[in-house]
Amino acid sequence: MSKLAQQAKDENRKRDARRKIIVGGAILAYMEKDESFARAVRSILGTYVGRPKDKEVIEDLLKELAQPAPAAPAADAAPASPPPPPSSNENATAPTTTAANPYPFLSRI
Repeated sequence: MSKLAQQAKDENRKRDARRKIIVGGAILAYMEKDESFARAVRSILGTYVGRPKDKEVIEDLLKELAQPAPAAPAADAAPASPPPPPSSNENATAPTTTAANPYPFLSRI
């Protein structure tokens, strides 16, 4: 019985590691496409990765935290269009995006 429990534990650990690799790869790929998402992820990493050994591995990502944010658009530039109004679909379960939190799903982490 103990051997079966250990095998199940090992399989769960391997599955969890593989899942983290897949999710991490997707996040890294999307960071290259969306700078505001990249800033949000860097902020999370800077806040929640505490072990020096772990920080060393992601040092290249954390260095970009120190860079200043891009300049705000000029005052004479056309204002950005407002986000679309929330859907009237009462069954919608996806959180709405706001300027303050463009990635509300990250708040569940």
